Amino acid sequence: MAKGRTSSGKKLNPQSQTANKLNTDMAEQENKDTNSTTQQPAPRFETVRVYLKDASFEAPASPEVFLQQAEKPKTEVEVLLDYRTLDEASGLIEIVVKITVTSKVGENTLYLAEVHQAGLFQIQHPDPNARGIVMEVTCPHILLPFAREELNNLITKGGFSAFLLAPVNFDALHRNKKEQQQNEKETPVNPESLN
Repeated sequence: MAKGRTSSGKKLNPQSQTANKLNTDMAEQENKDTNSTTQQPAPRFETVRVYLKDASFEAPASPEVFLQQAEKPKTEVEVLLDYRTLDEASGLIEIVVKITVTSKVGENTLYLAEVHQAGLFQIQHPDPNARGIVMEVTCPHILLPFAREELNNLITKGGFSAFLLAPVNFDALHRNKKEQQQNEKETPVNPESLN
């Protein structure tokens, strides 16, 4: 077979040979890219389910508290975040936002409301830092409105004024946690302080 001819004897266009070569090279590169991405899973995030895991309400001073004209109560809010991995391979993680609201007048507790709002999420990301941000910032932001609604329902059904939970800055909480972990790593341990 002569150079530049097909098996049927037709003359090949040199430009089409170059185009065919480029197409072949691009297809090979795409195959390489596809093979390299199969080694690391693509980032994935999905909310599988949102559910109320636990809720409680106590009003130890009722009904007397409703009969008194008391001073304005002091309300404290505590927000905790908990998570556990259910299936490492699929990235299935349960995230729980635990919120406790305590309202007091002096030393007397008017009410204590607690909600554990949970969600089941699929989180897959090759970068552990990015996965941490999704777990500690994105997921709690999804769960917070559900927890806020449940807290308000518990408190108003207990006979008290409506309670609107202020927004929680999970970004700042995540940054503070990272800074604290970094400071703990950098702080040298004095062996004498262990004795």
